Amino acid sequence: MRTALLVFLLGANQDPALEDLLRAHPSGVCVLVGAGDGSLPVRAAEGGRRLVHVLEADEAKVRAARVLLESRKLSGLASAELWSGPSLPYAENLVNLLIASTALPEAEVLRVLAPGGAAAVRRDGAWTTVRKPRPAEFGDWTHWRHGADGNMVSGDRAVGVPTGLRWVAGPPQDAGGKKWYYDHILVSAGGRNFYDYEETILARDAYNGVV
Repeated sequence: MRTALLVFLLGANQDPALEDLLRAHPSGVCVLVGAGDGSLPVRAAEGGRRLVHVLEADEAKVRAARVLLESRKLSGLASAELWSGPSLPYAENLVNLLIASTALPEAEVLRVLAPGGAAAVRRDGAWTTVRKPRPAEFGDWTHWRHGADGNMVSGDRAVGVPTGLRWVAGPPQDAGGKKWYYDHILVSAGGRNFYDYEETILARDAYNGVV
């Protein structure tokens, strides 16, 4: 399952290329900058596989989007917020897919894109696609003890001293921590974290925690 964080700055007409992007990213967190007539936020949230956040500079459109989303019983899956830009209110390496109908600073786009993420930005009437590659320094932890050989030394060259907390989620931990340690397995590969616990396997996006 591929996870996507979608950012849309859309006009009234939807380009077929955007349909392809939606099909390529069927799940994840979706942030729509520009509510339009509200149809795109509804479409993005329907099905329950995306968490949608609408950013809109027009207060009336924000109110209209909220009413429409509520009428479709999508509250909780989708929300709308007043936004004046130009900076995107997201941490770095968070967004999986960004679609903008107006030009944005390329540095800002690359800042919020997660490794492996993509952006479609409309400039001078044409769509430009930008992709953020996964750094070669990143490594995977595919087994309980790193690899199939049991060697717990990772080749990841990007890891360092923790300086912050990106997100909190995952299986609950018992008070003492022993049950969690012995009964839960976490491996990470391809930008996803996989949890194996109590006859359950759960995958989350490694950059934003979305299921």
